[in-house]
Amino acid sequence: MASADSGGAGDKASSLSPEPVPDVVRRLTDTSKYTGTHAERFNSDGTGRGKAGREDLIAYDGSTNATQRKTIKSQGKGSRVVVKKWDGQKFGTQADMPRRIKVFAYGDYNDEGTVVVLNHAVKNIKQVLARIPNLPTGRPKKIIQQDLRTKVKDLDGFKDGAQYLAVPTPAFKVSGPDAQGIPKLFQYIERKQDLVYDKKKASQMWPGLTSKEFAKAADQFEVYDQDGNGLIDIQEISSCLVSLGFDADEDKIEGYLEEFDVDGNHALDIYEFFGVVNKAKLEPGSENLLVQGIDSAVCSVM
Repeated sequence: MASADSGGAGDKASSLSPEPVPDVVRRLTDTSKYTGTHAERFNSDGTGRGKAGREDLIAYDGSTNATQRKTIKSQGKGSRVVVKKWDGQKFGTQADMPRRIKVFAYGDYNDEGTVVVLNHAVKNIKQVLARIPNLPTGRPKKIIQQDLRTKVKDLDGFKDGAQYLAVPTPAFKVSGPDAQGIPKLFQYIERKQDLVYDKKKASQMWPGLTSKEFAKAADQFEVYDQDGNGLIDIQEISSCLVSLGFDADEDKIEGYLEEFDVDGNHALDIYEFFGVVNKAKLEPGSENLLVQGIDSAVCSVM
């Protein structure tokens, strides 16, 4: 009798145990995949933003940067800056995605690097340099890529997730990866060769692109082709297009690869990439994005 009672209690307990959450529920409740107004309702850690995610709030931080605030509304005698909960901005892998870079200080062997987050408000390289701590010899004057020889000329020269080295003078040259001033955590990437392509061939293949557009696309291709092997892989294609100002969701990338990855190696050479850029340019609303690029305007340091 006792064993029957204990068995019944066990059955009852097992019937009350929670059922495993189906995969579809996990996907639908993963806030990191939300876009548009839904994304604005949650912080990066998945917690809700409350009223800030539902309504336009007044920013009382004293900022007068209208481009940062997106909109200014005049109410009564004065003007107040209104932070819109969502102004049609693009999220995820799309055109205003911030880039995170790590900049190391030449001359400081133990430097762990400064993480700089490039968002839509950074206007020029000087603003990036201003956020890098002093070198042992003073303020940094130039930023170079991981090949230790290519200068970063403008904001388009930064690759998301890459490392960079800040050096003391505009004419400064690093002798090589074994130079004494290179921090121990800095990762050197040897560039096999600089990007070279036949402009006439490119124009014949993709007559819809102008010379300026070819040049801008080639510059971005070279930023992401860090080792100089003449190819960018699947993961880099999306970031490269985003840096050029285009939307680049997974479905589009898969479609581009299916159409332009002729040899099926899951990577694109420069001519195949020009084809992708030409295709992206034809998307509605994308006609002028390539040459204009992204208006940059906010930078933070971590």
